[in-house]
Amino acid sequence: MRRVFFTLFILVFASNFAYGNDEERLKSLIKFTQVSGDFNQTKILKSFKNPLISRGVFKIYDNTFEQNTTTPFKTSIKVDKSGVFEYKNGKFVKINSNFNEELFLAIFTLDFKKLQKNFNYEISFDDGWNVSLKPVGIISKVFTKIEISGKEYVSKIRLCETNGDETLYSFFNIK
Repeated sequence: MRRVFFTLFILVFASNFAYGNDEERLKSLIKFTQVSGDFNQTKILKSFKNPLISRGVFKIYDNTFEQNTTTPFKTSIKVDKSGVFEYKNGKFVKINSNFNEELFLAIFTLDFKKLQKNFNYEISFDDGWNVSLKPVGIISKVFTKIEISGKEYVSKIRLCETNGDETLYSFFNIK
């Protein structure tokens, strides 16, 4: 009995030591590089009766997120550290926006060092993992919370805006 207890103690201690903290544990579970798959985006606007739904494919590669919407209309957007780009006339063209590319990529890749500048967060490991981001500072004027969940990959992102609107992303067929 002592041997079993001691073995369990060593396993628990070793697993806590190996992960160090929840951020490291989570990072060890998720694949972020060279990821692609399908997505659904549901935009729930307080001012509209029915949600707006779009579908398409996405890729994450070399610190770049690319979203190719196929339904209800075709459009392609790419986000990397140098900006936001829209596909027009056979090439990606930078568009002007009030968009924080670095923060966007930090959310999609769960870069906690960058996220902690703009969010308080909680991590849980129930049926996969869940991250709840609570905005602080200027970001709290746009979002009330952001929830991210998954298992091996990010599978859902929920953006709750201060005006009551919500955007839900579901990612599937991920490889």
